[in-house]
Amino acid sequence: MINAGVPGDTTASARERLERDVLARSPRVVCITLGGNDLKNGVPREKAFANLETIVRRIQAQGALVAVGGIDVPMFGRGYGDGYRELAERTGAVLVPDVFAGIMGKPALMSDPIHPNGDGYAVMAKHFHRAIRRYL
Repeated sequence: MINAGVPGDTTASARERLERDVLARSPRVVCITLGGNDLKNGVPREKAFANLETIVRRIQAQGALVAVGGIDVPMFGRGYGDGYRELAERTGAVLVPDVFAGIMGKPALMSDPIHPNGDGYAVMAKHFHRAIRRYL
């Protein structure tokens, strides 16, 4: 397990470092949690999901299984929740529809109002494991 995440990453910045930080390591499985910073920063949904689709397809082209952790922010989500579902349908990526389920709003699992702490990430890892275990 290699954590190639970068705090504050957007889909554009992740796309730029994809070769060096992910593809060069020849992964078998890649779990992606991208898009939240795009949403927070006002990146148009279409641009964020075009970047994310490029990332997913490049990883899949190397033969790795891709699991995408979706986020769905009520009232402020600007359709991002639907975007993750549509992306998974187009690409065949495994979808975790709400990667923050059971985490958000629970202070014991959060390092700040929007980021999980270690215990929160452990819950998130279980969500991914449940989604991908049948493919392993």
